[in-house]
Amino acid sequence: MSEVAHDPLLACAIAADHARQIAVGTAIAVAFPRSPMHVAHQAHDLPALADGRFVLGLGSQVQAHIEKRFSAIWRAPAARLREYVLALRAIWHAWETGERLRFEGEHYRHTLMTPFFTPPAHGFAPLRSGSPPWGRG
Repeated sequence: MSEVAHDPLLACAIAADHARQIAVGTAIAVAFPRSPMHVAHQAHDLPALADGRFVLGLGSQVQAHIEKRFSAIWRAPAARLREYVLALRAIWHAWETGERLRFEGEHYRHTLMTPFFTPPAHGFAPLRSGSPPWGRG
């Protein structure tokens, strides 16, 4: 699902609920208008809904769209997107292990996660580079 006329994460949820034999994913979801924490929750919940068949694709979009369509900040897109992915991994790691969330980068800072806000494990492998996009961990 691409981010054009509809929210790709919502579209993935609908597709996952109706098409039980295919993988669903974003191609792409625009990262910068969304907080890494929001995306971490959505990308955690969607594999559970899709029985592990969810693939998260993130992108930066172009400056005009980020600033004029989304009213978000455009700054250092390559470094910022890399840090965004690192923030996602740190959030998922904290949820998976129960360790304290302590991600402090140049663009993103996530240092608070209480058990009340930690989603329960659902048995699907966390999203990591090099691992299959779906499957039980």
